[in-house]
Amino acid sequence: MDGGGQRAGAGSAGAGRLRRRRRWPRSDAQDNETLWDTLTYKLPTAMTMPDRVRMNTVSLATTALAQTPSFWHAGADLLRSKSLSGTTPGVITMRVDDTVGPNVDPSLKGVVVVFNSTGSTVTQTVPGLAGQSLTLSPVQANGSDAVVRQTTWTTATGTASVPPRTVAVLVQR
Repeated sequence: MDGGGQRAGAGSAGAGRLRRRRRWPRSDAQDNETLWDTLTYKLPTAMTMPDRVRMNTVSLATTALAQTPSFWHAGADLLRSKSLSGTTPGVITMRVDDTVGPNVDPSLKGVVVVFNSTGSTVTQTVPGLAGQSLTLSPVQANGSDAVVRQTTWTTATGTASVPPRTVAVLVQR
C-alpha cells in the first residue's frame, strides 16, 4: 500500500512512521465526544450540576428504554450524533398497549413513558387513555428521585404531567 511515497502496508517499516506522522480516520468512541462532553457544550453555562446530571440521565434513558440494556454494554457514546445537526426533540411520549394482540405481561395492560428533556413541566395527553388509571412505576415511586415522584396522571383526560429533565414510566394495571 502506498502511503505518500512510502510503503504503508502491515509489517512494513514505513507503516509506523506514517501512522505517527498522519492521523488515520477511526470510528472508535475515543475519537468523539461522549454524551457528557456534548451536553457540556450544548447546555446553558448557567445550568446547575444537578440539572446537568438529570439531562445526562434523560439522554441515556432513550437508549435504555427504547433499545434494551444490551446497548449499555458498549457505553453511553452510542448516543453520539454523527450529523452534528444539533436538533433534538424536547419531549417524547411512547405507549405500549398490551390489550391488543398476545398478552405479553398478564400483570399489565400497558405502559406509557414520557421523556421530558425541557426545563419545564410538560403535560402530555395520550390518545385512547382518557378514563384509564395509570400510576408511576413502583421502581420510580419507591426510588430515591424526588423529582420523578412529582409526576401525575389525570385519569379523566388521560394526561401525564412530568417534571423537567425527567423520564417517567407510568403503568396501567
